[in-house]
Amino acid sequence: MFPGPQQHPLRIIPLPAAHQRQWDDELVVYDQRCGETHLLAGVVGEIFTLLQTSPRRMDELIAHLQTGQHPDIDDPESFIQQVILELRRLQLLDSDPLDSE
Repeated sequence: MFPGPQQHPLRIIPLPAAHQRQWDDELVVYDQRCGETHLLAGVVGEIFTLLQTSPRRMDELIAHLQTGQHPDIDDPESFIQQVILELRRLQLLDSDPLDSE
């Protein structure tokens, strides 16, 4: 578990709307800082979009997955942790949950 995840909201880096496209459940994001294009499929794209609309704490993201829309995700906490790690790896998060305490 990340230290102190409930206290510190996660944020997506500011990206121009023109640098994003969505098709069905896939989101493509162009990061002008490094010239890379990222494919965020399924729930990962959904979480990215949620974080982009407003900063959210990890517990809020877990609660979102527990609403019943994603019955195939057995462990929402582990899933969200993996999504956060992936978004950090892609340098799309503005907040670092591992350094929060």
